[in-house]
Amino acid sequence: MQTMPTIKEMMRPAVTVEGTTTLKDVVARMIDEQRNSLVVVDSDGVLLGAVNASDVIKAVLPNYLEEDSVAAHFADQALLEEDVEKAKDMLVQDFMNPNVPAIKLTASVLEAAAQAVQGEQGRIVIIDENSKPIGILTRTEIKRVIGRLLGLSDSSA
Repeated sequence: MQTMPTIKEMMRPAVTVEGTTTLKDVVARMIDEQRNSLVVVDSDGVLLGAVNASDVIKAVLPNYLEEDSVAAHFADQALLEEDVEKAKDMLVQDFMNPNVPAIKLTASVLEAAAQAVQGEQGRIVIIDENSKPIGILTRTEIKRVIGRLLGLSDSSA
């Protein structure tokens, strides 16, 4: 029987930004860290939520373009540049997702998998006893555990 890895062995480090970080700085951090999502914390490092690339795009696009693909067809680069300029100083706390699944480091892999399925979220934030993010668990890590249990190597999972 295969041994089940712990959450600590599976998780990736959390990349965090404070809620007062601007959209421009969020995008820069995503690019620098090569991440599509970041964990958002308050000034004490306590979990507030998360922001992903889709949240950034929604923050930039005007509502009429989000809701109307015909209007988007007629939009041009100048309009996009104008919208980006308007949105660049928005605070991440104003467009992040505050409802992100989180589990403690002491949780089991089974709990993490259940949380991923129930929340239909691709990422689960791992928090310490003070609700401070210390890691991220993605579907990729859970998939690797399943692959290992199936006798597959990491490269094929």
